Amino acid sequence: MTDATSSEQTIINQHAHHPPADDRVIAAHRIVRDTTTEVALVFDRLLPVCEEKQYALKAVREGMMWANAAVAIHGPKGQ
Repeated sequence: MTDATSSEQTIINQHAHHPPADDRVIAAHRIVRDTTTEVALVFDRLLPVCEEKQYALKAVREGMMWANAAVAIHGPKGQ
C-alpha cells in the first residue's frame, strides 16, 4: 500500500459513520459525556464570566468530541 492510499484510507475512515459496535462502545461514550459534562459544570460554577471561561468550556467540549471520536473509530481501550 502506498502512502497516498494509506492517507486516503485514513481520511475515509475518519469521515465514515461509526455506529456503536456493542455495549462497551456505548458505555465508553456515556462515560466520556458524563465526565466532561461534570468538568464543564464545575468550571461554570467556579469561574467568573470572562473570555478565559469560555475558552475553558470550549476546550472541554472539544475534548469530549475528540474522545468520542477515538472511541467511535478505534473502540474503547482493551477492545
